[in-house]
Amino acid sequence: MSERQLYSRLVRVASELPKGDPTRRKLLAMLRGGKARNLVDAYSEDYEVRDLNYRDRAWMSPGQWQKVMMEALAWTGGDYNAFNARKVGNWLKGFKGIKVQGAREYSVAVYIKGDQETLETIKDEAWGDADEADFERDGTLRLWWD
Repeated sequence: MSERQLYSRLVRVASELPKGDPTRRKLLAMLRGGKARNLVDAYSEDYEVRDLNYRDRAWMSPGQWQKVMMEALAWTGGDYNAFNARKVGNWLKGFKGIKVQGAREYSVAVYIKGDQETLETIKDEAWGDADEADFERDGTLRLWWD
């Protein structure tokens, strides 16, 4: 079991304790430190764990990101509003040389870095699926789904 999986499991166990239980509050505070520690936590159903404004530090392959998002959204079957983790992950895996960084900005967001031509293609193709597709000041592409 990876550290991330262990951490997520501990958060789930603590979250299952009754809401008024002081042990629950202490465990969650200890585990979280007040903010989500990973993308899975950011999408938790538990209001004490989730983080509505979270950007992961790690850049990963589209396949890795898809796997994390499927875990994060397991409680929904991989869907969140108009976003489908399996569909978007499979689409992004078709682009060579990109890295992605998961985020939650009240809804699903992803930041993408790669060569400019590839990013332009992704941006063009994203319209009609993502609600927003814009370049950031640092040159990364941000996609967001409502």
